[in-house]
Amino acid sequence: MNTQQVLLPAGGIVVVAAIALGIWKYLKSRPGAEEIERRRRMYLHEKGKLGVARVTDFDAGHISYTYLVAGVEYSTSQDVSTLPELLPALPQLMIDNAGVKFDPRNPPNSIVICEHWSGFEKLPRQRLG
Repeated sequence: MNTQQVLLPAGGIVVVAAIALGIWKYLKSRPGAEEIERRRRMYLHEKGKLGVARVTDFDAGHISYTYLVAGVEYSTSQDVSTLPELLPALPQLMIDNAGVKFDPRNPPNSIVICEHWSGFEKLPRQRLG
C-alpha cells in the first residue's frame, strides 16, 4: 500500500468531520423560538410606533386585540404566556383600550406588552408568590 492510498481516505474523513462540526456549531448557535420572540418584542419596543388598541379577548396566555393604522384595521393576538408577572392583576380589566406598538413598515407586527413596556401601565400588575 502506498502513501497516497492511505492519505486520500484519511483526508476525506477529516473533511467530512470538519463539515459536520461546522454544521453542528451553526445549528447550536441559532436562537430558539423563545429567543426569537423576545428579540421581536424588543425590536418593537425600541423601534415600534405607538398607537391605541382595543383588547377583545384574553384567554390561555393570549391577548387578542385590534388597532387602526392609516385607516386599516388589524386584528391579531400576542402570546403572553412567558410574561405572567407583567400582566394586570385582574385579566378582565384588560378588555378595554390599551397601548400598542407596531412596526410602521409591517403594521401587523405588533405587541401590547413586553419586558420593558406595557400597554396596560395604568392597571395593577399581578403579584406572583
